Formats: sequence, C-alpha cells, structure tokens
Amino acid sequence: MKGSDLPKRFRAYIDRENLLDGVKTLVVGLSGGADSVCLFSLLSNISKEYGISLIPVHVHHGIRGEEADRDARFSCEVATAAGCSCVVCHVDVPNYAYECSISIEEAARELRYHELEEVCRERNAEAIALAHHRGDQAETVLMNLLRGSGPVGLVGMEPKRKNRIRPLLFASKKEILEYLQENNITYVEDSTNSDPAHTRNRIRSELLPLAEAIFPQAEAHIAALAGDMEKWYCHLQKDLPEIEALIEKDREFERREAMERELRVSISREIYFRMSEANQTMYLRAMLSQIVIGLKDISRKHYEQLDDLLKKKVPGRRADLPGGCFAVSTYDGIDLVMPAKTEEGASVDEKSEGTGADEPEKMSVPGMNIPVPGQVHLPKNSGFSSFTTELIDRDTFYKKKTDFFEEKDYTKYIDYDRIESGLLLRHPCEGDYLVIDGDGNRKKLNRFYIDGKVPREERASQEVIADGSHIVWALPDRISEYYKVTDKTKRILKITRDAI
Repeated sequence: MKGSDLPKRFRAYIDRENLLDGVKTLVVGLSGGADSVCLFSLLSNISKEYGISLIPVHVHHGIRGEEADRDARFSCEVATAAGCSCVVCHVDVPNYAYECSISIEEAARELRYHELEEVCRERNAEAIALAHHRGDQAETVLMNLLRGSGPVGLVGMEPKRKNRIRPLLFASKKEILEYLQENNITYVEDSTNSDPAHTRNRIRSELLPLAEAIFPQAEAHIAALAGDMEKWYCHLQKDLPEIEALIEKDREFERREAMERELRVSISREIYFRMSEANQTMYLRAMLSQIVIGLKDISRKHYEQLDDLLKKKVPGRRADLPGGCFAVSTYDGIDLVMPAKTEEGASVDEKSEGTGADEPEKMSVPGMNIPVPGQVHLPKNSGFSSFTTELIDRDTFYKKKTDFFEEKDYTKYIDYDRIESGLLLRHPCEGDYLVIDGDGNRKKLNRFYIDGKVPREERASQEVIADGSHIVWALPDRISEYYKVTDKTKRILKITRDAI
C-alpha cells in the first residue's frame, strides 16, 4: 500500500468500523507528531462530507522544556491553517507520576486522556480521535506478551472503545509518512521517541525490525492477532455480564480524586471457584481494574499470587500489587486495597493479621514502580533523579566485572530473581530494613542512617529502591546483601542513577 491510497482506505475503515456514527463534534488529539498531524489532515478532508466539526487538543506535559513549547506552537499553527482553534491543556506530569506512584510514561498517558475527556465533556463532543496506527498496535501486543500480562494483553487497542476511536489503526507508519511527504505536510519530532531507555522505543527500533527481517509481514500479523483476540475477549464479556459491568465502570480518575480515603474491593472465594480458569483471570482483572493504578503493570505473577491467597484460605496473608496497592486474605476471599494518604503523602496502611513472626512486615507506601527494563524520574527540589534498569547476562557481567565495580557510585548490580514484590523507588518508611551480612542478619533502615550519621532532618528525604519493606539499594552506595550477585545468580539487573 502507498500513502496515496491512505485517504480511500481511511474512509473505508471508518465506515466498516462505524467510527463516526452519531458523531457531530469530534475531539482530535494533536501532538504535532507525524501520526496525529496525518490523522488531523485526513479528518479535515472528510469533515464536511461526514458533517463533523473538529476540536484539536494539544496536551503540554510539563516536560521537555522548549521542545514541548515548540510542539504546542506548531500544533496551534496546524489547527489554524485548517480553520480550527487548538485547545492547549497544561499538566504537570512529573509531580502527578510521583504522587500516584507510576512512571512518567503512564502519568503522561493518563493525564493526556483525562484532558481529552474534559474537553470532550465541556464541548459536548461525541467522540475523541486518537492517532494510534498498526505499528503501535504490534508494539503494544509484543510489550504485553513479553512482560507476562496474559491473554487479555494480546487484545491490544480497539478501533472503538467507549467514546474513543482510532481511525488509523489499520495503517502502517510507512503509509503515514508517505502520505505526509506526498502532500508536503510538515510535522515535529518528539526526541523521547528515540530514547532507548523507554521499553516501547526499543521494541519499535530493535525487536519489530528483527521480526520483520525474519517474517516480512510480522507487524501486520501481530496486529491481526490483536483483532482476533478482541473477538475472543468480547465473547467472554458477553458470557459474564457481571464482569463486563465491572470493566465498563471506569474509576481511573475517581481513584485519583479519592486518594485521601482508602479504597477497598472484595473478591468472593465462592464466586471465584465457581468459574472456569479462563473466567477466573477475567474476574480478577475486572476487580483489579477498580483499584490498581496502571493496570498494565499487573503481570502473570500477580494473578498467581491472588490465586494462591484464595486457595490457601489463611486470613491475614497478603501480596503487594503495583501502585502501592495490596491484597489481603479474608475468611470469605481476599480484599484489594488502595491505602489512603495522610496529609504528608504517606499511605495509611493496615497491618496484616496472622502474619508469621519470621515474616517481615510489608507496607504499601507511595513511590514509583520501576519497570524492567525502563526508566523512572524522581522529582527533587531541583531537577530529578533518573533511574534506568536493564538486564545483563552473566557472561557479560563477569567479563567486565572490574569495569562494573568502578561504576559503584552510580550503578548497582543485583540478583533479579530475588525480587518478590517488584522494585519501588521511594522515600524511607517505618519497617524498612536491609540484610547486612551473608547470614541473613537484618538492620532497620533508620538504624543504618543513624550509624551512618545521616542527620535526622535529612532521613525522610533519602532515596531508596525497595522490594516491599526490604531495601534493595539505600542511596548512595549500600545494597542489601540478600540481593547481591552470586555464583548462583541467573539474571542480573543493572540499575543506573543519573541526576538530571
């Protein structure tokens, strides 16, 4: 297919998927990049034919400095040239990411959707058009597959979901760029799209091209699989109307606005074990969607932990979940809990009942989940602390062992298979501890700071990377003996810190 064929195929896709049925006013996400500029151009060309008015919206994320300002100006120029007025929304992504214990990328996505929804509501628009294309679909499916999200992750993105439509989901990036070139349409580049620290960028620039080199239609086949999985997903939802109702109930921003109070959802053991295994996963996912911020961070491991809590029937047992949430076993099933926040921002956490004396107390605290591989930024009084993770194979590690040790002030290497609850970048919390020797002896983090002569007034602002209450890395230079690389280590995780 060529770029010149895009307008015709665009109309055909919209008609086949009924994307503009009943739409008179359409909000269009306009970042200024190639994909959104292409979408806005195609929609502008058919707006009179379909009887729709367009409201382009640009979301300024509060990051990337002058480059972001340039993108906003360019988007307004594109809109003006088409006879529209661009709505520019300003959000503070770094602060939001920290407050909600999510990554910069997840925070940007949620705030962007939130602003688009707000404009849609204020302007009485019927739908929001997003510029995701076939390559984005393939990247999403691969990323979900590789991080262990289960079959639901293979559904990818849908052409139409509630009031959000994706009219370019059929098109390849190549077709989009050809269309822009053939019509002399300019766009801007987001520098973060080429940053290899972001998992999606590495899938786009390394994994997908390799797959295409082996199987030339790999991207198209992966996107087609997503369409097939969507049909399966819809079939399951129709068979389980109570689950469909839960999934349709979008509490994403209700969670944000209610962080001052605890949120709790109960999962019935009786209902769970009446279901088939496939439906059990759907049920858990639907319940998790009511509590967990960033559902994409839920992996197979978390489903297995919840299943284990339901099977063992030991009240008080618990498992940590992404975003500072946790699950605790009850007599009738399990409760999923999003702790409330105090005025100082700390979680008001319930202590588990029936926890064994030899089992360290786990706490749900505010912080940022650290993706593997990936990158997070922790806001500070001036700038950020940036942490990047990547998996290193054993041979590479031992060949360059001397070089690695020279990086000790800003890089640590840990036994990744020893991580139980996931890595959380945060500040110290009561109950934190480190293992200080090979015999497993522990030291409270506060005592570690006292022994290190860290002033009392500075302890609460220290940075730590934690696995539950177990401190993996107490910045700047101490890691727990438990996580150190040994001859038995199979997967080595490199964590690098850079001040920005």
